[in-house]
Amino acid sequence: MSIKSSIMRDALRTSAEFRYTAENVSQDEEVENGSDAYNDFWTDKNAYAELLYVESTFREGGHINCDERTPGMNFEHARLKKLIKKYAHTKGQ
Repeated sequence: MSIKSSIMRDALRTSAEFRYTAENVSQDEEVENGSDAYNDFWTDKNAYAELLYVESTFREGGHINCDERTPGMNFEHARLKKLIKKYAHTKGQ
């Protein structure tokens, strides 16, 4: 089954950190990737909220799993900000 949320699809393609946090949230919510429950949970609204959260971790200090900021993280942060700008008009709705 394909992912219905365009925000979710773009974020998963764009950011390794987003993939990591989305996987953790999916496990916490007990929704399996590819299931109907996954698409029911990962709506544009939830994906946009998670995108904002992941971007904020970069803005506040670097990375969820790392105390140091690396050049690769700067590129990933820029890609996250670009996605947020792309979908800002929708606010995930």
